[in-house]
Amino acid sequence: MQRRNKSIICWVVVIIVVIGVGIFLSKNVSSNEFSNNYLTTKLDGHKSFVKHSNDVQTETGKSFDFSKFDGKWSLMEINSDKNNKVTIHDNTKITKGKFCILVLDPNYKIVDKIEPKNKETDTSFITSVKGKYLIRIVGKKSSGNFNIKVSSANNVNIKHNDFFD
Repeated sequence: MQRRNKSIICWVVVIIVVIGVGIFLSKNVSSNEFSNNYLTTKLDGHKSFVKHSNDVQTETGKSFDFSKFDGKWSLMEINSDKNNKVTIHDNTKITKGKFCILVLDPNYKIVDKIEPKNKETDTSFITSVKGKYLIRIVGKKSSGNFNIKVSSANNVNIKHNDFFD
């Protein structure tokens, strides 16, 4: 009888440990989607929209409405000389989900991370090296209106990347 009780207790402990590890891993996997390692990878990887409409692209900006965006998209490249002041005018409005806008330097290090506040804001940075700086959006089940414009003290070359690039 005692042997049977010990066996039952051992199985209960094993089941509790397995459930605990599963909960721990599921929380870490979902939080890793916005970790610095995930945000700064060279490749965008998987990205999807349920809806992407009203796309307006200008020489210095981009805006569009979207729903249920998941993934990463490096949608603009800014080629700039060293010590150039670049300003991003952000008028993005997020209605659902998690969303951020990143500026990455030529070495894929985060220069700035913008979490839209649903109001117009300006963010500036000085380019530390000559090269290609990326504007990348990252979302998890996010919906809203993306709207940014880029300006700079000295001329920059801005390239827009298609969603399927």
